[in-house]
Amino acid sequence: MRAREPVNNELVKKVMRPIFSTIKFEAQLRLLEDCNDWLRRIRVATTGTRFEKILLLFRTIVEHYRCGTIQDLLQNHDEGTLYYVITGATSFIEVFQAFSSMKDHMVPRRKLTETLRGPLLPWDEQPSSGDTHGRNTLFELETAAWFNNCGLPPTKFDDVEFVFDSHTFNVQCKRIYSARKVEDNVRSAVDQVTDRMTLEARTKGIICLCVDKISDKEGHILEVNQPEEITPIMDKIGHDFVDKHNHIWQRLVNNDILAAAVVVKILASIRQEPHPLLTACRTTVLDIIPNNAFYQQYDYNLIKKLSAKLGASRLLTT
Repeated sequence: MRAREPVNNELVKKVMRPIFSTIKFEAQLRLLEDCNDWLRRIRVATTGTRFEKILLLFRTIVEHYRCGTIQDLLQNHDEGTLYYVITGATSFIEVFQAFSSMKDHMVPRRKLTETLRGPLLPWDEQPSSGDTHGRNTLFELETAAWFNNCGLPPTKFDDVEFVFDSHTFNVQCKRIYSARKVEDNVRSAVDQVTDRMTLEARTKGIICLCVDKISDKEGHILEVNQPEEITPIMDKIGHDFVDKHNHIWQRLVNNDILAAAVVVKILASIRQEPHPLLTACRTTVLDIIPNNAFYQQYDYNLIKKLSAKLGASRLLTT
């Protein structure tokens, strides 16, 4: 990365360790069935929902793998449909594994119910009708699961919140639908965090942005020869987004918003015999906002400490 040194300040990006989840279809189906049982057990109805469609199609995928009729599967279902079934299943399983052991009164039933709404395929969504809300809410719970898996269990789900170093962190999650709307989304997140801060002292903020929708990888299965090819592709998507848009959050007037987390997800197919190995991949670029200057030293050190807990694999100076 090209070095840039503003006046006596250091702007840094932390890159989280990429998460790779090999999709073993038999095992994934069992987990998805377990997730379905859990949702019913906590009185979240799945009949007729997007989740049920994912479960039914996932059963079909597994049956084709069992019978060795993968080509028939590919002829009957387009790549985009398979992409969203597999990535949707991965997301629901991640939420299930993170929160199914919660005590009954802590389970975020309302949020879970919201995740089931909307069409299976995002190109059937109508933002004006509000049917994007289900996929947006699933991203919020995925984000909560990420923090939970890093040892930061959520204390609230209305907004994702957790406690670190005696500070409440409020996380505002936004799925970016258009490159032209990035600034609007960031400003909306800032307003929401700021409102939360008026209610509780010592609150810090993080803006979490999912950029799949505006990457050219959404809806497509990335074909590679080796697993090592995937990380550089994800990193480039995240870095390019940050380099293009970080002027928006770096000039925030709310000094208690400490970072923007840019989430990149890819479904990759690694060539091998007899069948390709499908892998769901995710990485997060955490762009630190406070400057390394005396008047922001506390917040700068706080967010660097948090990024280490979240699993930053290397430090990039921009």
